[in-house]
Amino acid sequence: MERLVTTAQAAQILGLSLQGVHYRIKHDQLKSLKKSGKTYVYISDHVDNKVDTKIEIKETANQDSLREVIEVKDEQILLLKKSMKWMKKQYGSEISRLEKNQKRIIGVFNREIELLQSAFNEMRSVYKPVSYTHLTLPTKRIV
Repeated sequence: MERLVTTAQAAQILGLSLQGVHYRIKHDQLKSLKKSGKTYVYISDHVDNKVDTKIEIKETANQDSLREVIEVKDEQILLLKKSMKWMKKQYGSEISRLEKNQKRIIGVFNREIELLQSAFNEMRSVYKPVSYTHLTLPTKRIV
């Protein structure tokens, strides 16, 4: 048995675009009827039942693929969280190492400054020109 439906309904039932329905009408692949300026398409009840079954199968397949996508997404999120935790730990240890090196370098520079000050004072005492007796080297330290 056949029933008469609009082209939009036919597109939905057959899983086609509206243009696809019109193409099939033009190429005599679908029976149609023009009435009051509107086009109607004959659809078999048998086709309608098949399409409903296909839609149910597609919905089930879509749900299954959606579940798989969600599972993969959850795995990626977990992996990214672990990766971020590891990176924070690595950055923390690197910052600590750099701070220790900075303190060590500052200590070396302060000792060099002290050596240069004592060398300057020793040189000044050996060579006592009259015009340089009032000079002193600043004693600021790097902190």
